[in-house]
Amino acid sequence: TPDCADAANALASRLADERSLRNALGPQGVVNVLNAQSKWPDTPDCAAVACALASRLA
Repeated sequence: TPDCADAANALASRLADERSLRNALGPQGVVNVLNAQSKWPDTPDCAAVACALASRLA
């Protein structure tokens, strides 16, 4: 739904901008965020936060 997409984009934007917020996520939080963001892979903010979290795991 549009509301879900808006919420996912807002979360992604905030996580992409705030390294400390990304670093505060525990393992389950990382999984939850990646799962949520995977629903909108063509959204720039969603892709950016997925890459940022992936680099944290590498």
